[in-house]
Amino acid sequence: MDYAWSHSVISDEFYHKIKQACDFKELNWSTECNALVNQVFDTYSEIDIYNIYDPKCLINTTSSATANKIKFDGLNRVRILAEGYDPCYSPYSEMYFNRPDVQTSIHADSRGEKWVSCKDSILNSYNFSVFSVLPVYEKLIKGKLKIWMYR
Repeated sequence: MDYAWSHSVISDEFYHKIKQACDFKELNWSTECNALVNQVFDTYSEIDIYNIYDPKCLINTTSSATANKIKFDGLNRVRILAEGYDPCYSPYSEMYFNRPDVQTSIHADSRGEKWVSCKDSILNSYNFSVFSVLPVYEKLIKGKLKIWMYR
């Protein structure tokens, strides 16, 4: 939510509302929190959620990453990717890594499973330990300390 707010995807008012309703350290979110989070991701429907500065992939595909609609039930979490990528990376990478010659060359033990860009079973079991640094910045600024912030 901090990213969406700091990049003007959501308003100050909505940001404060979601911060009051949601405790993102908890595994199970309230119904109100889930509804608010879904509203945030509805605003992302016209842009690439992972890189708001680049165009959205317009390829019609059934790739796992592009086909998934992000909705939350309290257990799902946001997929985080690094900046600087092809917005249509998923169909290309899935086709490549599912080729038998590639799987053989990287000694993949596929066990009959297809390689996918975003695997929900891994995502849902991942323990996010990094939280917002905005409160730290706020404390430093209130203490009249000069800080450099890098993007």
